[in-house]
Amino acid sequence: MGIGIGMLVAILMFIRSNTKGPVRQIVHADVRRSRKVRPAVETDLLGRHGKRVVVVELDGALFFGTAEEADEAIEHLIHDADHIVIDFERVSEVDASGARVMLIAADHVRRAGKGLLFAGLSLKDPRARTIRDMDVHGLLDDSVFFQDTDLALECAEDRLLKSLLPAGSSAIALSLEETLIGSGLEPREREVLAGMLVEHHVARGAYVFHSGDPGESMYVLMHGQIGIWLPPKDGGDTLTEGRRLVSYAPGVV
Repeated sequence: MGIGIGMLVAILMFIRSNTKGPVRQIVHADVRRSRKVRPAVETDLLGRHGKRVVVVELDGALFFGTAEEADEAIEHLIHDADHIVIDFERVSEVDASGARVMLIAADHVRRAGKGLLFAGLSLKDPRARTIRDMDVHGLLDDSVFFQDTDLALECAEDRLLKSLLPAGSSAIALSLEETLIGSGLEPREREVLAGMLVEHHVARGAYVFHSGDPGESMYVLMHGQIGIWLPPKDGGDTLTEGRRLVSYAPGVV
């Protein structure tokens, strides 16, 4: 009797886990932000226009039945959002039918002129490989896959800000007056500060400093982006397999 009841409970739990809705929650970037520290003007723009970036958090296995419901939710969001992040961090499995439906959703988003990003899926992830194997039309490239939601959300924010800020502004280095440390100073004070600064150019992917280095310098970011990363425990590549704690936009100290 006990074994029979146990099997029945297990069956019911399996059915329940595979019939619940796949969308755990939907949140916009005016409420949920990435861990990128930005200057005041960009923070203000995200507060006013953040609803144009949306994160769709999925949960459970993604197969034909549940993927169809996720696709409907994505299609509904296309009308108001410019950038849609699909969060796979809670997705346990993606089968071929689920991958096919995700590609259909990607095609709908592309045809609408909007952007679709997949979060919680590194290129080495078996779930990502399932989706890529089904992508015979090349709808998705490597740039839309992110190892965590924060990185995908940051990318979506950057794309939104690029459409809101003056054309070419991201390609120009800031002046000292435009930085957080220089904006509150008088002209003479900025002259004194400028005389203490030494310009450094850091190649993409190069290290500015490592944990444990002596704290002998202060850095003012004028152009580009700097991230603080924890290396992976198994000694892999920090930038592709490590954990990003925070990143900094131009103007930040």
